[in-house]
Amino acid sequence: MSLDEEVRLAGKSREVLTNDAFKHAFGEIEQSLLDGIKRCPLKDVDLREKLCLSYTILHQLRDQLQSLIDTGRMAEEEIKQKTLMERAKEYFNV
Repeated sequence: MSLDEEVRLAGKSREVLTNDAFKHAFGEIEQSLLDGIKRCPLKDVDLREKLCLSYTILHQLRDQLQSLIDTGRMAEEEIKQKTLMERAKEYFNV
């Protein structure tokens, strides 16, 4: 993936994570899963595992979006460094 594409995806990911509707939905789902885990009968191992897996996947989604943001920041920095190097080469006629 190109650096520009990484920066673009970072912006889109940031839009999602800061979106009020996403935050609300994420919180509601997270709380619902936690409540389900707490109320799940000890004997119902399958249901507990499914709820825990869903909780894990929910957080992996958020973590992946954050990872895209972090990667985009690094790509932005790399683009800035390349730009500085190009300017230096032009300045020194290299």
